[in-house]
Amino acid sequence: MFKQTLSAMGLGYYQGSSELPKDGQAGRWSLEVRIDPGAKKPDRVFKFAVEEFLPERMKLILSAKDGPVLADESWPLDINGAYLHGAKADGNRLKVAAIWKKADLLPQVAKIPFWECR
Repeated sequence: MFKQTLSAMGLGYYQGSSELPKDGQAGRWSLEVRIDPGAKKPDRVFKFAVEEFLPERMKLILSAKDGPVLADESWPLDINGAYLHGAKADGNRLKVAAIWKKADLLPQVAKIPFWECR
């Protein structure tokens, strides 16, 4: 249990802040407000949930054939994604933009790793 007394800010408003303990448990919590600190029954009860925050992070695996792509060839690109925490990535959409440039010297272009091609 945590107790805090607030001071009037003017015009009948009260303001305060506090942090939950670092070892505080996740789950449902409640905040009880009493105008009279000695009252057994709170004047107002606010219920809220404390949850662990995990930002969305996704692992993407891209795979394509090695080497240059000729003008009349298709370039299949396999994409597999998975969220590292939480929901499944099935059904998500990915927008891909590709820039194709003419390569005059195919042997040198073939040596450039896929991820460096721009």
